[in-house]
Parts: sequence; structure tokens; C-alpha cells
Amino acid sequence: MLKLSNFCCASNGTNHEDGSRNSVTSSGTNTQRPWEVFTLRQLLRATHGFHEDFKLGEGGFGVVYWGRIASMEIAVKRIKAMTTKAELEFAMEVEVLGRVRHKNLLGLRGYYASGKERLIVYDYMPNRSLLSHLHGSRPHHTLLSWHQRMHIALGSASGIA
Repeated sequence: MLKLSNFCCASNGTNHEDGSRNSVTSSGTNTQRPWEVFTLRQLLRATHGFHEDFKLGEGGFGVVYWGRIASMEIAVKRIKAMTTKAELEFAMEVEVLGRVRHKNLLGLRGYYASGKERLIVYDYMPNRSLLSHLHGSRPHHTLLSWHQRMHIALGSASGIA
């Protein structure tokens, strides 16, 4: 099993011009990380205690809430159940999305991990998700044209390449 401690770390608060942060891993190694480690208190305050009124959506992996830290709007994914599979998915999402930067990808801000609580913090996306634009999420919602879909697909492919 992949240990989360291999890349979950405590931030020392040192920011770099490229947006990354210096962090100290559980082994004491100083590494450069592109994400921030949030406290549970910060995220509880930002989401008003994960109040139902701040709920943006729910999937098989977790529930997403809107929040605000200072002047920054965020989306916080709260993992539903901490199974071995969920732990691995959480760790991989933080590791991979934390390192990928592309104009068409949602930005990962950081995470919180302690005990059985796992929270992933993203930049808030006010125009909803790509899924909602492709398949509609509201009655009378205009779906994207095939030309727009192809443009998105090509942009996504360039982000992966």
C-alpha cells in the first residue's frame, strides 16, 4: 500500500515565485511542493462547518463545498469514507493535480489529512463543471455545441501531452 506520508507534509510557509512551497515530509526531508497544507479549523471556518447550504455537489468519492479563505474562493472536497482505495485516490489526486498546471484544469490549492478526515482544496470554479456543461445539470440548460466540445477535447489533450 502506498503510504500517504510519502508526500503529505507540513508546510513551512516558504513560497516560491512559481507558486510552489517548501515542505517538510514525515522523514524530515525538505522538498518543494506546489500545494498548501490547510488546518481543519481553516476549512471548517471557510465552509461554515460543511453546512448543507454551501454544498456544491456530490460524487462517489466525496462531497464538495464552497468556501472562502480571506479573499480567495475555494471548493473543498470532503472524502466520504476512508477506505484503502479512497486513501490511494486521495494521495494520487493531491500528488498529480498539485503538480499539473494548465489553463483548462482546475487548480489544486492544497489539502488536509489527519485521522480519518481527508479534504482536498481546489480553486473555486464559478461556471460549474465540464460535466454539467456537456450533459446539463439544470432544466432548460443549453448544452455545448459539437464545435465547442471538440475545442475542449483538443485543449484537454494538449494539457495531457
